[in-house]
Amino acid sequence: MAFKQQPKHILTCAVLALLDTSTLNAGTIVPPPILKKDQQSQAIITTVSSVCDGLAHYPDLGPDDLVVCDLDETLVKHEKLSEEWLKKPFHEQITEWRFSLIDDRLPTVFKLLHEKNIPVVALTHTRTGSFESIPSMERWRFDIVNSLGLKFSFDEKKHTFQLTKMPKPYPSFFKGIILTAHQPKGHVLQAFLKKTKMTPKRILFFDDLKSNIDHVHKTLAGTTHLHCFHITNEAIATMPKDI
Repeated sequence: MAFKQQPKHILTCAVLALLDTSTLNAGTIVPPPILKKDQQSQAIITTVSSVCDGLAHYPDLGPDDLVVCDLDETLVKHEKLSEEWLKKPFHEQITEWRFSLIDDRLPTVFKLLHEKNIPVVALTHTRTGSFESIPSMERWRFDIVNSLGLKFSFDEKKHTFQLTKMPKPYPSFFKGIILTAHQPKGHVLQAFLKKTKMTPKRILFFDDLKSNIDHVHKTLAGTTHLHCFHITNEAIATMPKDI
């Protein structure tokens, strides 16, 4: 299954301009260094504080590239519940969960990516199917990011499928979000690319967990230009690991 190719466009320095004019209290942001030619032919791992800062390394992104982002503690954060609520049954806790953006610039940057027809998908280490009082983890995750103004590629189309070549429970793709069903991210991303017949010229992968960075790096390095960005920020991981 191949996604329709879009006309060639180039991402301009608007990302850098957005970073420089950000109203966030992040201090002065220094533009990232230009990658050397020898760096552009191999897998790279870079530490940044935000997806926006990582994207600024590539002002020439186009439709032949692919941006892949983790969700929790990379794009969104789960607001910590009170001690009183944590004592309640799990299915009651879920009704009070609230999420917010890691970086308020993200919806604007994502809109810019879409305007330039640059594919961007989410890759989250999340269950698939029903769980506790949630009838569909796929829909639940989509509704959370959609309510925060984050739209991924293919989210307005009927692109929903399972990666049935992998062990059960099958990872799934739902409106721009890949749910791994707790399987290694490198293997799931590799299976997704094979299933969709996508052959991106460059892949930019963002995640806050070094173990995920290392697995994607190990799995895909050498197959395409891969730049992994390790997100480090003040967000504290509060999402239960078994979700």
